[in-house]
Amino acid sequence: MSIQIVPIFDDNYVFILPFEGLAWVIDPGDPIKVSQYLQAHGLQLDAILQTHHHWDHTDGAVALKEKYPSCVVYTPYFQKGRYPVSTHMLKEGDQLNFAGWNFTVMQTPGHTYDHISYYDINRKVLFCGDTLFNMGCGRVFDGSYEQLFLSLQKIKALPDDVQVYCTHEYTLANINFVKSVSISPELLAFEKNCLQKRKQGLYTIPFTLGENKKLNPFLLASDKETFTELRQQKDRRS
Repeated sequence: MSIQIVPIFDDNYVFILPFEGLAWVIDPGDPIKVSQYLQAHGLQLDAILQTHHHWDHTDGAVALKEKYPSCVVYTPYFQKGRYPVSTHMLKEGDQLNFAGWNFTVMQTPGHTYDHISYYDINRKVLFCGDTLFNMGCGRVFDGSYEQLFLSLQKIKALPDDVQVYCTHEYTLANINFVKSVSISPELLAFEKNCLQKRKQGLYTIPFTLGENKKLNPFLLASDKETFTELRQQKDRRS
């Protein structure tokens, strides 16, 4: 099954998993573009998967649920009113299955306290929302630096060949920050490849986890103190 990427807003991505007339949609911030894609491809929305509650990931859920009332909406466990719509709340280790996809829910807090990710161990695919970015990581909002550090360590423990689908096209900006911290021929070659992709209208998502393990300073941080200082340094530059 293919993974379809639908760009929304300035730099967000929605991911659509189609199969035999049905589709699962991950983090639909824009209901219009998602609906247009589903209609153009003759797909019925079967499920919405949310990684966290920020508006650019959830604003499409209500309209899509109204248009496709039979679809289920998976969210993290949450405080009342945090998500606009939810039919199933998920926790660490929960399993979701759809047309050959077998997702395990990973709790990955830090960016938000209730953030989750979806990992398919057989397909080696991770949908990680705003926890890990290509050459970066999420900003801390209502989670903590320690939580985010530990979440990144959990992701770092996954196999090198995992394909990571994060939900923002921040890669070139992230590389600019990394160059201010540490520069290497490998990093410059990685930047050149990403620049070529963007010039061709291609995405830098998904990315291979193993490559980021070598170059992403947020994954290379050896302890939470080093990570916290690095993340705060990035915040000051944003």
